[in-house]
Amino acid sequence: MHAHAELLRRATSDEKLSEAILADYKTAPISARETAMLDYALLLTEDATRVTPENQEILRSHGFDDTAILQITLMPPGSITSTVLPTRSASAEKMKRKQIKSNLKKI
Repeated sequence: MHAHAELLRRATSDEKLSEAILADYKTAPISARETAMLDYALLLTEDATRVTPENQEILRSHGFDDTAILQITLMPPGSITSTVLPTRSASAEKMKRKQIKSNLKKI
């Protein structure tokens, strides 16, 4: 996760934004387009069999074309989600926070 967090910091060039995304992308000051992409990535990571044409239409409504949707779909599992997407259990969330704090201390 350390590498993903560092990549996020470099990609945004904004420490506060990176921290907000790491804490909860749903409340971070990112565009609706970016949130839609992360929602789709979360769905793919949790259970790709639940993806429907409607999910892809949501991406299209935010300006993603078929090539971009394919690129998002083919990203290695967890490449986005391991850093920026919320976990589904409280204990996993607690462990994730500890890991993030530990990683931040290393930087």
